[in-house]
Amino acid sequence: MSQERLVVLCVGDAETERWITTSIEPYGGIVYRANELLEALGIYVTYAPDIVVLDSRTAPDLTQQMYSHLRTIDAEPILIFDDNSARLFETERDEILNRHMSFDVPMLVS
Repeated sequence: MSQERLVVLCVGDAETERWITTSIEPYGGIVYRANELLEALGIYVTYAPDIVVLDSRTAPDLTQQMYSHLRTIDAEPILIFDDNSARLFETERDEILNRHMSFDVPMLVS
């Protein structure tokens, strides 16, 4: 941890924030919650959280934007709550398996 206490940035709704807070507050942790991209990025820069929690169940667009920004600076760890991850994984896997690839290979004639 970068501070004396665990600092969490929560991007999601108040219910997610309450759940995280009840989990870490007894150990002296603190949770900052953001509802907008600039607010979330500002909190990240100002407080340097030990972990970022992105709740895509309640804020899918903001989660995607925030994740993209955090990956550009190799931020970690990032925890993503997502009800659809199994379905998305299966869809992506099926698309890869069903993709037809062709290669144009020049023939060498001796």
